[in-house]
Amino acid sequence: MLKCVFCGEEINEGEETFQTLKGKVACISCYEDAWSYPSTVIRFSSDGEKEATSFTEQFGSLGGGDTPEPIENEIWVKTDGWRGYSDWKITKGYKKIADGWITGFPDSSVQRKIDLHEIFTDLQDKKITPPCDMFWIFGRTSNVFSSACVVVVRNEDVEEIEKWLNEIDGGIEGLKEMLS
Repeated sequence: MLKCVFCGEEINEGEETFQTLKGKVACISCYEDAWSYPSTVIRFSSDGEKEATSFTEQFGSLGGGDTPEPIENEIWVKTDGWRGYSDWKITKGYKKIADGWITGFPDSSVQRKIDLHEIFTDLQDKKITPPCDMFWIFGRTSNVFSSACVVVVRNEDVEEIEKWLNEIDGGIEGLKEMLS
């Protein structure tokens, strides 16, 4: 009889099972739980296209496949016994240019979050287009009103993105400030 790698429960013959990226067997409850709070990477391209991929550390991309570019793996960073946030190890050849948090409820007390929201919305609506691929990665935090966020580009594109961000709003340092 099989046992779920996460909860240790026995899996009866004929019950649906799922394979992790590491080839281990998971039960349907643990599989569904993993997909309750997936992370998402959104790639904005210089041609104006965007591609969003949801993924989990255990099962890879939604619909099958490995963890998406530019992520090597996902890490849960504990800040204390109850709290924490998602972070990501980035694949060689890419660089995190900014990281921090976003909220779905920005107000005047966090004006920088309103500015960040405007940049992200303009990217989504194709009002602005980056000069090269730009990856925005979002994941859960223990604060239900916030999400962890990192922005990543290829190493060779850092200077080009810096120039573009300076034209928009404060360069890479401005983006770091907005995510802080």
